[in-house]
Amino acid sequence: MNLITDAWIPVRRKSGKVNRIAPWQITEGEGEDVITVLAAPRPDFNGALIQFLIGLLQTTFAPKNPREWRKWFQQPPGTEELREAFEPIVYAFDLDGEGPRFMQETDLKNSKKAKIQPITYLLIDAPTDNTIKDNIDLFVKRTSQTKTDDGVIFCLPCAAAALFTMQTFAPSGGGGGGGKFTSLRGGGPLSTIVVENTLWKTLWLNVMEMSYFSSNKNYPIEHTFPWLQPGKFIRSKKGRAITSEEMDPLHVYWGMPRRVFFDIKCGEIEKQCFVCGCMTNKYSGNYKDLTMGISYFAGSGKNKKPSWVYPLHPLSPYFIDKDGTPTAIHPQPGGIGYRHWLGLIQSDQGNKGKRQPASVVEHFILERRRDLRLWAFGYDMDNMKARCWYDSTMPLVLADDSIRKSYEFHTAALVNGAQYVSRQTRAQIKKTFFKQVTDVKGDLSFVESRFWQETEGDFFAYLSKLRDALNRSDDVVPILKEWHKRLASMAETIFNDVSQTGAFDAADPKRIALAWRDLQKSIYSKKLREQLGLPARSR
Repeated sequence: MNLITDAWIPVRRKSGKVNRIAPWQITEGEGEDVITVLAAPRPDFNGALIQFLIGLLQTTFAPKNPREWRKWFQQPPGTEELREAFEPIVYAFDLDGEGPRFMQETDLKNSKKAKIQPITYLLIDAPTDNTIKDNIDLFVKRTSQTKTDDGVIFCLPCAAAALFTMQTFAPSGGGGGGGKFTSLRGGGPLSTIVVENTLWKTLWLNVMEMSYFSSNKNYPIEHTFPWLQPGKFIRSKKGRAITSEEMDPLHVYWGMPRRVFFDIKCGEIEKQCFVCGCMTNKYSGNYKDLTMGISYFAGSGKNKKPSWVYPLHPLSPYFIDKDGTPTAIHPQPGGIGYRHWLGLIQSDQGNKGKRQPASVVEHFILERRRDLRLWAFGYDMDNMKARCWYDSTMPLVLADDSIRKSYEFHTAALVNGAQYVSRQTRAQIKKTFFKQVTDVKGDLSFVESRFWQETEGDFFAYLSKLRDALNRSDDVVPILKEWHKRLASMAETIFNDVSQTGAFDAADPKRIALAWRDLQKSIYSKKLREQLGLPARSR
């Protein structure tokens, strides 16, 4: 199976029809037959496959200049044109066979040190040895598969998707020694994609001009696709940190931290794929792996830093510390929403460093300036344990150059004001039920989560109002006052709902009254009004 020539990527067409295509067919179809989105059986597969296709286009079909970019956006290339563009690297994308295999280390085939793992272990959220042993696989239940039983199998399209998903989002792993390494962006990185109404337009909006990946060196092909010559980069006895200086800049899309080799079988009897449910006679039930693959981080412990620093991955937002060290942003508990506007869509300079959006997002805002949507996704990881897969979209409400600075200033005020009120609400609810904040038992994060969720629709509505007012040169203070009123109302509603549920038997009426007083002081304080850009109250 070849991942460029064969049909293996699940897509949905405008008509609702779902089928599998080869990558060169992404522009296929018109009208009701046009391809709109990916349709993989798992959301993390969709997140990985969109990056696979963007990386493929960036590697083989990147526009030379903005004019060429606009040409292909307005009139997509034909399928034959894409097939010809992909042809030079087809040999690097074989999933099986005797030669080099896509994102696999062929030397593991006959390695006595390599361990045999069930194919389900490639799923980042699947329970593995220790999880099953400790009986804590609460969300993704174990299968009956053993390490030598191929009763649970993946069809080759799902095996390919699982492999690329693991290499792209790889968390830290066990296995002794130095363990198994994280992805080029760390374990479970957050990715952000600008979304349009067709698959082609979505992909092309996230492809950068060729100059973004410029280099003075002429790198051999294995410095883009290391699986073509893995021994050049992987050391069995000692992990090696790969630096961005020694690799082709395009390798940023093709990181290979894990050492994997599929055991692929072709039998007379068809079996059902564990992931998608299809029947197939060519499948994989096990794979071999080893620790100590390609590391994208140098040092260890507190001294551990990313060794890949240029170019930054175009699809990830980053935190740049005071020393200039970039760290890809990772999802955190609570989901992804407008509270992350600063950092995902708009840069934010803090005391400890700068949060900046993904390069494709910054480029889109500066050059494209269209109201579309941002798709953000990734794993919330606790070391090697997946706590949650977050996947959400939010509107991109953008402003013209003439008002951008003012618009971004007021937008930051709206977000920071909401952040202040949500934290104050949670703090006062703590005071309601506990004499000392240190007495708090349990998780009160639901308070802030509810606050953000129930004000999200209003936030984007106020963004549109703010932009319209600035375009008309109108006074924005009435809009800021409305937002302040909405924040205060939500804080009061949540406080009353939670404090009156009776969920805490120890609730004291006096503490409730004092906490309500302090909440009122904070949400109508001079500090919040200044943060929102509101004038001081007249006496």
